[in-house]
Amino acid sequence: MNIHPNTNLIGSIFIMEGYAKLASIMGAHPEVAILRRFGSLNVRNLLYLQAELIALEQTLRACTEKNITSGDADRTASARDWYTLSRLGSGSNGTGDPDAGEEWRTVLEIREKVKEYSPWSSIDQP
Repeated sequence: MNIHPNTNLIGSIFIMEGYAKLASIMGAHPEVAILRRFGSLNVRNLLYLQAELIALEQTLRACTEKNITSGDADRTASARDWYTLSRLGSGSNGTGDPDAGEEWRTVLEIREKVKEYSPWSSIDQP
């Protein structure tokens, strides 16, 4: 028997230990797999995500109001035209006003947060 030092190789056969062995057994026999769902941690994380989304929603409302009442034609139009809104966000509208794009940047931040939140928002309660 040829045992290589510091490895789990005997000849050309890999000997599994620990997580690798357990994963192999559970994968081959899913009926014996017992995994924690971390229900309270998942729900806690969802609560934090909700709180973040609520704060972002409030920011978005404030940005929208600021744009509508700005007196600037593009900023006012951004409430009805996503393209104008996105141009404001990218700075390609030429205003040079960093506040002008805050609404679009907030929309993009919300988009990412909702992607993170949505798949988990209907998890079963523990």
